[in-house]
Amino acid sequence: MVDRSMTVAEKIMSIREEEMLNKRQASEVMGIPYATLLKYESGKAMPSSDVLMRILQVPQFTKYTLWVMTNSTAPESGQVAPSDYVLKKVTKEATNEKKSG
Repeated sequence: MVDRSMTVAEKIMSIREEEMLNKRQASEVMGIPYATLLKYESGKAMPSSDVLMRILQVPQFTKYTLWVMTNSTAPESGQVAPSDYVLKKVTKEATNEKKSG
């Protein structure tokens, strides 16, 4: 797993990538406007706790709840994190954006 703490933006992007959803599909599944998802993933806006909980209550995403909230997993309870491949990809993209921004 990635060593450093991830931002909420990176976690939302990681979940979307792990579930193999494009941004349009993810916004529909999450029940949020597409433009709002773009703001969340870019870090230009932060979802409220209510919105974050609503996203994590989507059956497809409930398995990530513990990880999003505490950076922990409990596979025996069905609580997992996205794959290392996705986590490294997302954190690398975020690092590159910060360097170029």
